[in-house]
Amino acid sequence: MADSTTRDLTLGKILRGLIARVAVGTVLLAVLVISRIRGRSVRANRPRVGTEEGGVRVLTLGSFHNPNWPRAHILPIASCPNVREVIVVCDEAIFECEGVRTVCPPSWMVRSAGRSLARIMCFVITVARDRPDVLVGYHIMPNAVLCLAGARLFGGVAVYQMTGGPVQIIGGGYGSEGALIRRLGWRSRVLQSLMFHVVGQFDAVVVRGTQARQYLAARQLSQRAVVITGSVDTERFRPGGERADFDVVTVGRLVPCKRPELFVRIVAGLAKRRPSTQAAIVGDGPLLEPLRREAEELGVGERVHFFGKVDDVPGVLRMCRVFVLTSENEGMSIAMLEAMSAGLVPVVPDVGELAEVALAGGAGVLIDPSDTDATVGIIAAILDDSEGLSARARSARAVAESQVSVSAVAERWHQLLAQLS
Repeated sequence: MADSTTRDLTLGKILRGLIARVAVGTVLLAVLVISRIRGRSVRANRPRVGTEEGGVRVLTLGSFHNPNWPRAHILPIASCPNVREVIVVCDEAIFECEGVRTVCPPSWMVRSAGRSLARIMCFVITVARDRPDVLVGYHIMPNAVLCLAGARLFGGVAVYQMTGGPVQIIGGGYGSEGALIRRLGWRSRVLQSLMFHVVGQFDAVVVRGTQARQYLAARQLSQRAVVITGSVDTERFRPGGERADFDVVTVGRLVPCKRPELFVRIVAGLAKRRPSTQAAIVGDGPLLEPLRREAEELGVGERVHFFGKVDDVPGVLRMCRVFVLTSENEGMSIAMLEAMSAGLVPVVPDVGELAEVALAGGAGVLIDPSDTDATVGIIAAILDDSEGLSARARSARAVAESQVSVSAVAERWHQLLAQLS
């Protein structure tokens, strides 16, 4: 009976994977055809971007899990002197800013068509009505490909935000996030090839660091790539005073790809070396309760403080010393950038573009989160060296101010939009 159930589950997973492959492949092929057929005529007849009085109208399409995410990515675009309006198409309005208009599908549409399809329908209606100059999609599937199709059908410039790095393309994106992509199950060279061809159709690809740009360069796509990180409101995320209630903190969604269970094990190891260790976990997700149980089982239930989803993330960070990230993959972690701005020492894995910022100025350290003993040793050494900790904290803050402040990132967007025009 158990063998039969296991076999049925395996067959079901394979079937879902095959259906997902057909669906993703069909969408990619359709968008590729649209872009190649419409691309030349649209480019030839399209007026210069932003020639209307007031500058460029930018539409962005994405799923935003908390207000800090759109603050990091939308605020610098809205701050550009050559942008007159940013239209954000998303599931729900969680961010307000001057010059930003949020468009969400009405509740009846969500009930009738489902969340994802309702957002797509809302996107199509908005593009057809407002005719934005620039369409920016976060993640290749489905947001970026929809922006590419919208730009080619209705006129405009298409920009792909490769927020998670090359993992969104490798093997057809099977290792990245997204309801449909997650069902692929295993690598697909066909889908990967299709994605490369689709990426080549964008007018610009925004990546988070040099590794992603080099990845595209190896595939003759670097001429379209530009490095622009997310931004941080460095005034809001500022260092606190002398008070530090927590030695280590992690911030993020509590989902498998973030591997938060490794953080709990690291805290358990630290507690053995430093009995006074206190830790904070900021974020919510399906792994919250399992993490609570694991903390109890490891004897650190009273040392790990679960804040859940909070609005005042800067306030929590100001009570902490070291920021620890355990993700399996990242592009450029906004949580890490915010922690550095707040004067925390970043201790992060060597994935995505994290090292490029974390190691700048000697601020942070790279770890292998799966090697608990080695990671515990690194963090303990940082905490035990008060002078070194303070120096790293000052470096982290300086890096954030110079590289990822809203004004610094807005200038890069200003230059890109000027080039696209």
